[in-house]
Amino acid sequence: RTFILGEVLGKGSFGTVWQAREDGGSQLEVAVKQICCRSDKERKQAEYEASLMRRLSAERIRPCPSEGSVASHAGRRQADERQRIACPMLHASQTVVDGPGQWKVTIAMDRVGGIPLDDYAREGKNKQSFWDAASLSRQLLEQLCPTLEHVAPHCVHRDINAHNILLAARCDKENQDHVFTLIDFGLAADTVSWRSGDWKTKDIGGDCRYWPVSCWKLFLFGYKYLQGSKQLTNEYIFGLDQHSLVLTCVQLLVELARCQFPKGTEGLEKAWTAYWDDAMRFWRQLYACFKQKGEWNALKSAFLQQQVAETTGRNLAGLRSALSACATVVAARTPPIASTGASVTAAADTQQFAGFFRTLGRMLDGDVVDWAEIRRLLAAP
Repeated sequence: RTFILGEVLGKGSFGTVWQAREDGGSQLEVAVKQICCRSDKERKQAEYEASLMRRLSAERIRPCPSEGSVASHAGRRQADERQRIACPMLHASQTVVDGPGQWKVTIAMDRVGGIPLDDYAREGKNKQSFWDAASLSRQLLEQLCPTLEHVAPHCVHRDINAHNILLAARCDKENQDHVFTLIDFGLAADTVSWRSGDWKTKDIGGDCRYWPVSCWKLFLFGYKYLQGSKQLTNEYIFGLDQHSLVLTCVQLLVELARCQFPKGTEGLEKAWTAYWDDAMRFWRQLYACFKQKGEWNALKSAFLQQQVAETTGRNLAGLRSALSACATVVAARTPPIASTGASVTAAADTQQFAGFFRTLGRMLDGDVVDWAEIRRLLAAP
């Protein structure tokens, strides 16, 4: 299959993504990711991304057009969302030699609609009330839980963050809601291999702003040190994606509802600001070392002096406490009906919001919670 490249949609450390269309009769609109590999290790990782997407695409359930009443359509759509695998579908892939010891891996996939969550939250026009922002954040968790529950037997994503989730608005005559899609499996690790020991030797992946304490401990001291703590070891092996998703949910809520928190919930904004300010400070140093090919041991020494792991732990404890306070406050009051389509019906349900905040807190408490349990927590009265 041949695809004609158009404009660049995104560019990162590991590859470039292009808008493209299939040459020939179909004229299929796709996104094409090209990864330049300068080692056999990089080639195998890129080819794993393609093979993983192929497996997920084979199991993917697409919502089908429905007929009948609006109510039945909405019911079927909700059932479809529970089964939807919210990640791009693979169309084709290939690996070609690009020089001595170099390869180019090309992956053609669905061009997913929407914009990254961090870009969405930065736009002033998208600022919302606390209740609308909480509803949108809850939709994010509700939609990605079934996907990650389905993906978990195959891989650990390892790079969930606000830039790797796209948000698209979807409207019909009766409803307006949003569709979230998880993208970029470039750092994913095979679940069986990961749990069997690859976690010890595979490079730490993902955006360090979303790392749990176990990631920082492994980065600073190595896997043998981490094995001294069963809780930290389990968190790193089994809980990376859960941890980064809950931080993304909190980030979306706080960024959209800045300075609009009801009385008693302001602590969440304060706790997130404290966490993110420190996370950004650590990220800038790590990113500069990576880009400038600096001395990692010197960076680790600097991080030890700054007590990175301890600071992150304290900030996460502050977030858990703030989420617990939100659950208590929200359960005790009746919110106003939302003024926008994001949560017209959901905003009146205080228990739903309280359950959401309890679920986020549970996901951050350091003990591993699987995706099926997270869905049960969300659904609990």
